[in-house]
Amino acid sequence: MRKTAPINIKSKVTAIRWVLFFSFIIMMVKFAAWYFSKSGAILSDALESLINIATSFFALYSLFYASKLRDADHPYGHGKIEYLAVGFEGALIFGTGMYIIINAVQHFLLLMNCRTSIWVSF
Repeated sequence: MRKTAPINIKSKVTAIRWVLFFSFIIMMVKFAAWYFSKSGAILSDALESLINIATSFFALYSLFYASKLRDADHPYGHGKIEYLAVGFEGALIFGTGMYIIINAVQHFLLLMNCRTSIWVSF
């Protein structure tokens, strides 16, 4: 079995580390803005930044794993982890979307309940 040379991942790792650094700063600013405004739109954007950080960490891990040489257990290499990374990202986006929808419906129902109680009191 012929072994392939490991992928030169130094530049990719550097890029992902910069993405993580700036994503973390942006996420902190968005969560601070949500803390002061309590806006659902800003919260959903901050959660999207959190997903961006989580998927960047998984992308960093998958780069290291995919760069391994093929072996007896993986005769075609370790590149299939990219499919798992995409599935992981999709699951996180779906879960975050469900949380945002549930949160929006709860705020809408609370708003409707407040409006109804105001009209009933008059």
